[in-house]
Amino acid sequence: MIDMTLTLIELLIESDQGNNINNDSCCKNIILNNNENNDALGFISIFREKHVWCKLLNLGVKLLEDMKQFDACREIYKLLLQNCPCSYKRGKWYVRCALILDYHLQLYDECFRWCQ
Repeated sequence: MIDMTLTLIELLIESDQGNNINNDSCCKNIILNNNENNDALGFISIFREKHVWCKLLNLGVKLLEDMKQFDACREIYKLLLQNCPCSYKRGKWYVRCALILDYHLQLYDECFRWCQ
């Protein structure tokens, strides 16, 4: 399970360096040509490759939490908070990471530094 999650993280980082710029500009041109407003750009962005990988990693970290593999969860949350475009989930991820550091792993100093 951890190997699969790490593979997903690698794919997430690689997709950030891929050819998403051309796909994004294509989507923007289609929307602007159809006289749609800019809110539609936000809707289409949830189907981008990086956004989908973030959702998959979010589900994977929930499974790791259920299996009580908190060290792996901590690393995945940190990577998600650094590289993921899902801004609406960041607050939840900060809280979960702080909870894992504080309660489950009892790394109080690291939790304090992480929350600053």
